[in-house]
Amino acid sequence: MNSKCSNRCAGTQQPVGWVAIAPSLETLKCVIAVLLFLACSSTASAATLYWNTTTTALWSGTSNWSTAAWSGGTFAAAPTSADIVYFNQQSVEGNETIQLSGAAATLNLQFQNSATTTFEASVTGTQSLTIGATGITMSARSGAVTIGNSARQVAVTLSGTQTWSIGSSSQLTVLNELQLNGAALTFSRWGNIGGVGRVALAGPVTGTSGQIVLNESTLTLAGSNSFVGGITVNSAGQLNINQAYALGSGTLAFGSDTTKNKQFDNTSGGAITVASNNPMAWNSTISGQYGATGVVFIGSNDLNLGAGTVTTAAAHQSISVLNGTLTMGGAINSTGAYNWEKNGAGRLVLTGSSGSHLGTAVINAGTLQVDGTWGSTGGAPDIHGDQQL
Repeated sequence: MNSKCSNRCAGTQQPVGWVAIAPSLETLKCVIAVLLFLACSSTASAATLYWNTTTTALWSGTSNWSTAAWSGGTFAAAPTSADIVYFNQQSVEGNETIQLSGAAATLNLQFQNSATTTFEASVTGTQSLTIGATGITMSARSGAVTIGNSARQVAVTLSGTQTWSIGSSSQLTVLNELQLNGAALTFSRWGNIGGVGRVALAGPVTGTSGQIVLNESTLTLAGSNSFVGGITVNSAGQLNINQAYALGSGTLAFGSDTTKNKQFDNTSGGAITVASNNPMAWNSTISGQYGATGVVFIGSNDLNLGAGTVTTAAAHQSISVLNGTLTMGGAINSTGAYNWEKNGAGRLVLTGSSGSHLGTAVINAGTLQVDGTWGSTGGAPDIHGDQQL
């Protein structure tokens, strides 16, 4: 506000005989000046912008963005961190490549293009894409989305805790670095329609804090990851562990919901031994003995989870190995006299030294191979039918 207005507002003495309305006009002028000042200094409200081309085009190009959801509309400036962006206008269908020529940011990414959508740097090197707290949504009609390129890389950074909701049967792939930046990143299925919600993180997932939560979706980790916040797999989630360092350095936890399985697999094409020895928390109570609901290893390829300690807090912990061999080398601990139940036709191998597990092992199907010792005070495995120990 200018000093002239400030002086007037300060109540300066006016000459005798000054018309009474004059101070009121001066006051009104000052009030208007204050309102204009506040309006000019406030942050602009979020815009909703729509990509309007199927050619390879720059994110920064103002002619590539429109304010209209269907077609036409007014050209708009490139999105900022406050804006919601759609790929694409509903009348625009076809394979799209969005090129970043500098740092890009958005509050939210929405995908509804039925063809493929690809993000890459405009030249060889790395550009950055920052995603705000409302995350990513792929609608049921969305085609495959790929963020990044082997040479023209896109480094993704999260600016807040968020959810990526996938409703398409197509996959969302992040090829290069994903920096959690202290955020909790949740993967969920979008709505009750569409596909299974498939996401692949092929590059390194980094961050000195931050975690991954998996709900009703499939997540493939194929990079050498260093994030430290751990992974939680909840109901109907499937985690594909496709690299020796895929789990970072945090705890691998399986949720306690009793209605749906929590699944994991190795779909890399060959056997893998997890090198980071992550501690594990298995909390999946089943609804009664001899059930198959709980933690399920699909067994596309053999998997060794390393020497991380396994702690259970479930009265009847069901572990199903459907195919192949699952090996765990850590001590088995529990917070009570809880039973483990082995289900599935595959082989479960326990090679760790004795832990504090107090319960028994019930073998309902397949093979339980104990190369270490079964708990410190737990009972001998209980074999049903023609199953093996």
